[in-house]
Amino acid sequence: MEVRFWRIGCYGVVMMDKAEHIAQLIEKQIAQTITDEERAELNHWMAQDAHREGWVRRISEERFIVLEAGRFLSPDANDVWQNARLTKELRKSRRLLTFKRWLPYAAACLLAMVMATWFYQYRTTPPSESKFVEAQDIKAGSNKAVLRFADGTTAELSPLQSGVVFDGTAISYTNGDRLLIGNATDPVADKLSASDYVTLSTPKGGQYHVILSDGTQVWLNAASSLKHTPSFSSSVRTVELEGEAYFSVAKSRDSAGNPKPFVVKTKGQEIRVLGTEFNVSAYPQAHTIKTTLVTGGVRIDPVRGEGMLLAPNEQATLSANYVLGKQTVDVSDAIAWKEGKISLNGKTIEEVMDELSRWYDLEITFEGTMPSGKFFGRANRSSNLSVVLALLENAQLSYRMEGRKLIISKQ
Repeated sequence: MEVRFWRIGCYGVVMMDKAEHIAQLIEKQIAQTITDEERAELNHWMAQDAHREGWVRRISEERFIVLEAGRFLSPDANDVWQNARLTKELRKSRRLLTFKRWLPYAAACLLAMVMATWFYQYRTTPPSESKFVEAQDIKAGSNKAVLRFADGTTAELSPLQSGVVFDGTAISYTNGDRLLIGNATDPVADKLSASDYVTLSTPKGGQYHVILSDGTQVWLNAASSLKHTPSFSSSVRTVELEGEAYFSVAKSRDSAGNPKPFVVKTKGQEIRVLGTEFNVSAYPQAHTIKTTLVTGGVRIDPVRGEGMLLAPNEQATLSANYVLGKQTVDVSDAIAWKEGKISLNGKTIEEVMDELSRWYDLEITFEGTMPSGKFFGRANRSSNLSVVLALLENAQLSYRMEGRKLIISKQ
């Protein structure tokens, strides 16, 4: 029987033959701590076999570290929804999605063990093509939006810009460039009046930032729309939302010095504030409308029944039959999308499918009976779809791609 000696410390796993030495070089390359001499040695090793370069490239990708680390943390789990221990480990392993930031510190040991496991499993046989390969080219969403004027004219907003600013009847991008339509030199003045409504819409796979005439900032998520007037001349500032948006509402007063409320209308409710920050998720296909308060205070008034006040870190939920409730939540999960993250924490498989469908512009279906448990995990919102799908494999789900259709099922 072959005996190998391992020494595990804060710098990783120190191993005793050429194979383990190569694993260390790969680990250093991922961590971006490899020296020029070590990189030359690794390149020389890869050049000796046609399969090695592709193998190193695949194992170095973030999604494989996520997947294999999840398996390493709980190799015997059969069902993520029935195994409380795995759920706890998945909460921990979600940090693997940002392993490049903390690798130089506590993660080196875990990563080295994952690397070694892969190396011994596949060093003589190149790994088979993963299901990830089909999904790896599905890019994340980006800045995309369309502005619709009262006369039906539309303007596609620049994907190179992050947002627009409304200033009365003038519209410009946040960098100061004026918004132009076609070959016109100043079309906006002809399209806007203080009382006309304009609608800014994002498609699936899109997002955009809007600064309204009163200084209120709105971040619009994918497949969402915001309808408002170019300027707020009345005593109440009113906008209409379909989809999801994060609001940072500026305080405003009328000519008499009285506070001007800011009202967000969605299907089934109104949200009234003076100056605050909150997130609203009101997609038409969703079972509930969720309003999450970050700072300040808001009042929720459904079209039927009693309203309620929200305090920071509280979330109001309005059901399809107008039952209004509230609970204390982790605000960071509700606003993760606005901060450039995808958070699956506490979400059902249906909610996960809806979120991924909107952001990656996919059709997603589930074959068989959907699991009833909750997911946990985070990823960068800019990541390719395959990085997020690694979390699904950790949850004992499998999938396949048919064009831009993602089909998920239980393993």
